Amino acid sequence: MKYKQLTGFILLSGVLLFGMGCASQAPTIAHVHIGHVIDGWETTPDQAGLIVTAENFARIAYEAAERAVQTDATLETRKRDVKLIVNATYPEYLSKMQNSGEENIQTAEFGVRTAMIRAARHIEFSASSDDSSANVRTGARQFSINSQAVIDRCDIIAALGADTLGVDSTEQANLLTAQLVNLTRANLYGEDLNGDGVIGGQNPDEYGLEQLRVEIQNMIARENPPYSTVEQWYLFNLVRLENGKWIFRKNARGKKGAGY
Repeated sequence: MKYKQLTGFILLSGVLLFGMGCASQAPTIAHVHIGHVIDGWETTPDQAGLIVTAENFARIAYEAAERAVQTDATLETRKRDVKLIVNATYPEYLSKMQNSGEENIQTAEFGVRTAMIRAARHIEFSASSDDSSANVRTGARQFSINSQAVIDRCDIIAALGADTLGVDSTEQANLLTAQLVNLTRANLYGEDLNGDGVIGGQNPDEYGLEQLRVEIQNMIARENPPYSTVEQWYLFNLVRLENGKWIFRKNARGKKGAGY
């Protein structure tokens, strides 16, 4: 998707921006934060939305876990895939492991855990914005509760990954990688822990990224005025002032998206 590169002034939510012969209505601050989750964030791979980024890395981790349990996989190839699992899930954990003597691989800047924590933070920002709706505030509370299952699994995946890298037999690695398959699958698709045929619902521990994405989609479907895809200029030029107010100002966060 191509976005217009808008230039100009400090813009408050709701003010018309005039440029390139047309007028653009600024989105609400609450909707921009939701846009960071589903439409785009400045420092993610391909500048994808934070929950999209989390899903992409969760899929990488699950695919690596499935490879690691193949019957013809050697201990060496299993461990290589386990490093990919941890790198896609919790790269900061892998970096600490490597500093402790593990053979180095290039660690990712983002993983499931980082993207999920930031997604939850931006949903909270949307709920605390002055222009947020009751619908967003209610949805944000549920998202905060339900997203914790993914973050908790990331911690377990990293710890199990470290254990797997320390074993010296294929049999031991098999047992641990089987658990990694279940955890990485649950992070992506959720899990029916109580066997009622419904994943998610009233059980926060069952949620995976698929259910969380649907939850956000349902929340924005209820928005009035309606939510629409946020233009990239607004996504990447929202900053918070020292007094807590949000404004749109071009290039105010710098290359690394500093500011919040």
